[in-house]
Amino acid sequence: MALPLHAPPWGLNEAQIGLFGLVGLAGALGAAHAGTWADRGHARRVTGIALALLTGSWALTGQLPWSLWLLVAGVGVLDFVVHAAYVSNQHLLTARCPDRASAVAGGYTVFYPLGSALGATVTTALQAAAGWGAASVLGAVFAAAALIVWAVSSGTRRGARDGASEAAGPQRHPITPWRLAGE
Repeated sequence: MALPLHAPPWGLNEAQIGLFGLVGLAGALGAAHAGTWADRGHARRVTGIALALLTGSWALTGQLPWSLWLLVAGVGVLDFVVHAAYVSNQHLLTARCPDRASAVAGGYTVFYPLGSALGATVTTALQAAAGWGAASVLGAVFAAAALIVWAVSSGTRRGARDGASEAAGPQRHPITPWRLAGE
């Protein structure tokens, strides 16, 4: 994002571009709310909603050549929902493996930024070759692919749970990421 913001027509300096970091505060709100929703049993739903909004946020960020305000809105939505999905997914993983919650959370915390780094590398190369619009389309494609995986796995898991929920007995209380810090 910094490269097209620095280039014409915007010509923003480093300090002005850095102000976009303030939009990142939306991510902290997303993580806090996602944790509350996950504790109430809505982690899968939050993930799905977040992925749908993430897919749409790329349409806003793709408007960078024409509108800084749409970019700000897109970045705000993107940051909020990425953090919400991160916390919700971590909640689901640790709830699924409560006896290995620390290892699962650690693995997720390692591989999540690796995926982000790979996505940033590919997107930067695409932006340099084909422009900001192409990079935004790629972001939307990645988000849509994640949404499809979520939808397929949600349907599969729902069917499995419906048949096995009574036989499973009492459910363990899920370990959430913010409780892991106290381990």
